[in-house]
Amino acid sequence: MIEIPRLPRWFRPVTSILAILLICFLLGYLIADLIVTYFSWQIPWCLKIVRTVEMAFIFVFVLAVQLLLHEVGHMLAGLFHGWRFISFYAFRLQLSFTEGKWHFSRKRIPGTAARCSMIPSSKGDSLQEALWYSAGGLVLNAVLALSGILFIWTGVSDCSFEILILSWSMIFSGLFLLIVNGLPQPNLSLSNDGTRMLLIRKDPASAEMFLRILSYQGQLQQGTPLNEIAHFYFFDMDKQVPVWSNPVHISAVLLDVELAMSKFDFDKAREILSIVKKKRRKIYSSCRLRFQMERIYLNLVMGTEDEAPLLEDDMMAFLERRDHAADPMVVRTLYVLAKFWEHDQEKAASLYEKSKALCASCYCPGVAETELKLIEFARLK
Repeated sequence: MIEIPRLPRWFRPVTSILAILLICFLLGYLIADLIVTYFSWQIPWCLKIVRTVEMAFIFVFVLAVQLLLHEVGHMLAGLFHGWRFISFYAFRLQLSFTEGKWHFSRKRIPGTAARCSMIPSSKGDSLQEALWYSAGGLVLNAVLALSGILFIWTGVSDCSFEILILSWSMIFSGLFLLIVNGLPQPNLSLSNDGTRMLLIRKDPASAEMFLRILSYQGQLQQGTPLNEIAHFYFFDMDKQVPVWSNPVHISAVLLDVELAMSKFDFDKAREILSIVKKKRRKIYSSCRLRFQMERIYLNLVMGTEDEAPLLEDDMMAFLERRDHAADPMVVRTLYVLAKFWEHDQEKAASLYEKSKALCASCYCPGVAETELKLIEFARLK
C-alpha cells in the first residue's frame, strides 16, 4: 500500500487565506470595472490594477464590518425582547457583562469571527422571539445593502472613487451574507440563520429548544457548569425520537451527551451515543465529529468497543486543524489518544499541561471546568 504523505499543518489556513484574497481581488476587479465603465472613464491599465487592489482590500474591510453588524443585529433583536446580554465577541476581542461589571478581554473561539451571547427571557412568545433573534442579523445586513443602493442612485455624480467603492462593497457584502447565511441550506449547522428560521417555523417545539440551548450557552459562559444548569435531558430516547436532519435537535442531543459526561454518567452518554452512531450519516459534519470525540474518550478511558474505527474518515484531520487548537474538547481527545492509544506519556503530559492553560483562559468557563474534570479523570486511570 502506498502511504499518501499528510499535508503540513500550515497548508489549510494558508490556502484558505489565499482563496479569500483571490475572491476579493476578482470582486474588486469586477466592481472597479463596473464603476469605470459606468462613468466612461478613460484610465490606463496600470491605474485600473491599482484601483482593483484598492477595491479588494476595502471589500475585505467592509465584509468584516458586515459580519460584525450581523451579530449586532442579533443582539438588538434580543435586547428588544428583554433578553439578558452576556458577551459580544469579535476578532478575538470580547466585551462581557458579569456580576454587574463590564469586562474587556482577549479570547479565542475556534472557527468564529464574531458572536453575540445572550440569555432569553423566560416570558414571552418563544416562537416569535426565536424567529426575530434569528432574523435580526439578516435584517441589518439587508438594511445596509439597501442603504448602499439608495446612495448610489441618489448621490453618485458627486462621489469620489473611494466612496463609490465603499458603497458597492456594502451592497455586495450584504448580498453575500444574505445568500450564504439567509438561504436555507440542508446539512448545515445551527449557525445558518435561514435554516434555523425555517425549522423553527415548521416545528414550534424547536423554537423552545433553541432558546433553551441559548440559555445554557449563556450560563456556561458565565462560569456555571452544565450539570448545575440542566436538570433534565432534552430527549428521553426511549420515548422521543430526534429529527436527525434538524440542526436544533442535533445540537440538543449533543448537549444531552455533554450533560451526561459532566455528571460522569457514562452509561447514559454511551446509551445516547449508541443511537447517534446508527444515524451518523444524517448528522452534519461538525456535530458528528464532536459526538465521535466523546465516543473516543469513553472507548479509550472506560475500555469499551474497538477504538480503531473511530479514527477513520476526517477525524484526525479535524483534530489537527490549527483553528481547533483552542478547543478544550479537542485537546482532551488528543490527550486520551496520546495516553491510551499511542502510549506516548511524554506527549500526553504536554497535552495535559496545555489543557490546563487553555481552560484557564477559555471563553466559556463552565465548559472549561467540566473539561478539566474529565481530563483529570482520564489522567488518574
